[in-house]
Parts: sequence; structure tokens; C-alpha cells
Amino acid sequence: MAVNVLVLELLTCVLMLTAWFFLPLIALPVISVDVLVAWALTRRGGIAAQIGRGMAIGCLAPVLTMVLFIPGWIIHKNFSY
Repeated sequence: MAVNVLVLELLTCVLMLTAWFFLPLIALPVISVDVLVAWALTRRGGIAAQIGRGMAIGCLAPVLTMVLFIPGWIIHKNFSY
């Protein structure tokens, strides 16, 4: 699960800082595939279901990063001298 969060966060942060206009084209499909894999794993039993739940929680990380970063970036651009 840690690799899952690392890859998603790295992809999201790099795209937000360098080519933010590619964010919907590259990051969102990757996050969507990850959510589908997490959902499929939660339907199984035992350890696989626990891994799927962990992946589903990890999928919140890039979304929350965007929710926190974008308003901060807008405030910085508008109010910095």
C-alpha cells in the first residue's frame, strides 16, 4: 500500500508543479484504475480485502493533495507581491 500512495502522490505532485494541464489526462485515469483494483480486492476475502481497503484509503491522498494545494496556489498567485 505504501508504494501505491507513493506513486499516486508523486504523479500528482509532479504534474501539479510542472504540467498542471495534463492532470486530468494522466493522473485521473491512473487514480481511477487504482480505485477499480482496490474495489475488486475488497470483494475478495481475508488479506486481499484488507489490501483493497488500504488501497482505497490511499486513493484519497492525491485527491486531498489537490484540494489543499490548488487553493493555496491560487491565494499565493493573487496575494503575493
